[in-house]
Amino acid sequence: LRVAVVGSAASAVQVVPEVARQAAQLTVFSRTPNWVMPRHNRPYTAEEQEALRSADALWRVRRQQYRDALLWHRAFHKSPSAIRELREVGLAHMRSAIADRELVRDLTPGYDPGCKRILVSDDYYPALARDHVRLLPCGVAALERDAVVATDGSRVEVDVVIFCTGYRLGGRAEGGPALEVHGRGGRRLAEVFAVRPQAYRGIAIPGFPNYFTACGVNGTVAYGSLIASAELATEAIAAWAARLVHDGLRSVEARADLTERYNEQIQAELAEMSWAGDCPNFYRDASGRVVSFFPGTVGRLRRELRHLDEGELLVER
Repeated sequence: LRVAVVGSAASAVQVVPEVARQAAQLTVFSRTPNWVMPRHNRPYTAEEQEALRSADALWRVRRQQYRDALLWHRAFHKSPSAIRELREVGLAHMRSAIADRELVRDLTPGYDPGCKRILVSDDYYPALARDHVRLLPCGVAALERDAVVATDGSRVEVDVVIFCTGYRLGGRAEGGPALEVHGRGGRRLAEVFAVRPQAYRGIAIPGFPNYFTACGVNGTVAYGSLIASAELATEAIAAWAARLVHDGLRSVEARADLTERYNEQIQAELAEMSWAGDCPNFYRDASGRVVSFFPGTVGRLRRELRHLDEGELLVER
């Protein structure tokens, strides 16, 4: 089969290597190149598997992974040395698999690492270097019955087109949460978020009592797996759920005044970070506010959520 993959971001770096193994011809339409870092995937040795049976050993490995990833965090905060190091890693990774100078040029982003989502893959670049794989540094203008027409006017005959063109933040065609959530006065969460998506410390939203979110708006640390962020949020949510039951509370929700103040503070931080840069990404809402990530570290998020006290929330007894 002759296959076209439209896009070159997170989904594409996973799809392209697998399609390249099976397709007779593969064309990748890459409108905007992305920074791709090595994953360094490999099987664990028998000795490592035995050592990792210990919970303490697993925790040490996990903690070290987050410490190692602080390079990304520093790049997100626009540290020149961190940005320079990430660029060098990304370019070395690319050049280790691709000798074609023109292809290297087409794959090299014109922005610093961190402005768009940084991708991780060991086999994306080797797939692009294969003889039957071609990268076109442009978008798609039209689809025909048996071809894709690129924005540069070229026409590529294909049998299958795979779209790796991203998704809408919120998961629904009109944006907002995937589930209908109604708060005080019957107000829909989708309507609230359409005006301004924001939360208090990523887990609570004014006007929506007893409703909590894990990895919600600005509730996820960006430089590692979201599992750690989800665990920290879940611990805080579980603690407040237990208090609702134990203390016989009717409801608990975020205070509107503190939510506004908190978001003013973190948006001021986020405006100075790489995600607010001049490149397209899904991190920002329509007004340009970064809504996807928490600006601090895992440690800072842990401290803020563990010290979430009753004075920060509206409690109805």
